[in-house]
Amino acid sequence: MIYFFLSILILMLILTYDLKSNKAGRNLWYCITYVFFVCISGFRYKVGGDSLEYFNSFANQIPTLKDLTIDHFFTIRYEPFWIILNSICKTILNDFAILQLIHAIWINLVIFRFFKKNTKFLFTAILIYWLFFYFYFNMEILRESVAISFFLLAYPYLSSKKWVKYYLLVICAIMFHTSASFLIVLPLFRNQVLNKTNFIKIGCIVIGIIALFGVAPNLILGGALQQKFLIYQLFTPTFAGFTYYVCLYFFGPLFIYRHYTKYRVPLFRDIAVAYFAIAAIVSYLTGFSRFVNYFTPFMAVFLTNYIVLIFEIKKFRQVRSAVIFFIILISFIPKLLYYTQDTSDLVSDTHKYDLWFPYNSIFDKEENIKREQLFYRSFNKQ
Repeated sequence: MIYFFLSILILMLILTYDLKSNKAGRNLWYCITYVFFVCISGFRYKVGGDSLEYFNSFANQIPTLKDLTIDHFFTIRYEPFWIILNSICKTILNDFAILQLIHAIWINLVIFRFFKKNTKFLFTAILIYWLFFYFYFNMEILRESVAISFFLLAYPYLSSKKWVKYYLLVICAIMFHTSASFLIVLPLFRNQVLNKTNFIKIGCIVIGIIALFGVAPNLILGGALQQKFLIYQLFTPTFAGFTYYVCLYFFGPLFIYRHYTKYRVPLFRDIAVAYFAIAAIVSYLTGFSRFVNYFTPFMAVFLTNYIVLIFEIKKFRQVRSAVIFFIILISFIPKLLYYTQDTSDLVSDTHKYDLWFPYNSIFDKEENIKREQLFYRSFNKQ
C-alpha cells in the first residue's frame, strides 16, 4: 500500500509542477518526497535481498569502534570505508536500522540534489528513479550505491578539470566499492565525441574482449585468475540474450541520445563515449553490468529531459501523450520483466518482487521467511 500511495503522489506532483509549471510549494513537496524516500528505505525491516546479508554481517561480523582492529579489514570481505561506517553505526546503536537510515539519508540526498542541479522537471526524474532504481540502490547494492553517490559528487569536477577534487572523491568511492576503480580512467574519454571513428573503436574493443575471454582460460594454467575468467564466461548470453542486452544498454540509449541532440545541446557529453563503450562490453559480458549502475542517475535525467522534449515538439502535439506513454513503457518493460520473474523453482509461488513486497518496518519487525529463503537460495544458485 505504501508503494502505491507514493506512486500516486509522485504522479500528482508531476501533473501539478512539471506539466503545469506551478511554482508555489514546489520545493516543499520536493523535500516531502525526499523524506518519504528516506523513511521507506530507512525504516524497512529485512526488505530487499542483499539487505539480508548486510543485516547479518552487521550483527555477526562488524565490531564497535573500540574493538575494531587492522585484522578486521583483512577478514571481513567488505571495503575499508564500509567497515568503518558499519562500526561507527554499531557504536552509536547496535541495530542495523541506524546504518540503513544513515545510508538512506545520504543516498537520496545526493540523488535528489543531482536531479535539482540537472533538470527542471524534478518529479518526472523522481518517478523514473522510483520505478527504475530506487529499490536497487536503497535495498540491494548498498555499498555500491554509496560509491555511485561519490561519483555524482565528483562529476562536476570531471567536467571542470579539477582533478584533485575529482580523484579524492573517486578514492572515497573505491574505498566503499572496488567497482568504482574504473572511474580512474574515465577522464581519458572526456574529450571524445560520438562519431563513426569512436564507434569503430568501440566495436574493436568489444571484439577484442570477446576474443580475450574466449582464449584466456586456455592460456592461463590454473590459479585464481583462470577461475575468474571461467566465472565471467558463465555470464555471457546466448545470441538472443546478446541482442536483448545490446538493445537495452546500447541501441536504445543511443537512439534517445541522437534524437535529443537534434533539438537540444547534449547532456553529459564528457561521459557519453565512456558509457557507450561500457554498454557495448556489458551487452556481451553481463557480469560487468554493475559498471552501468554508475551512469543510471545520468540516464534518468536524460530520459526525463527527453520525455519533456517530446511533450514540447510541435509535430508530436496531437499524439504526445501516447508517445510519452510508449517511451516510458518500452523503457520500463525490462524492469517489469525483472520484477515479475517467476522464482517458484527456488521457493514455491514466488516472484522476484517478493524480495520487496510486502513492506515490513522496524516498528513491527515482522519476519518474512519466504523472502529469506528466496534470497539465500538464489544466492547459492549463482
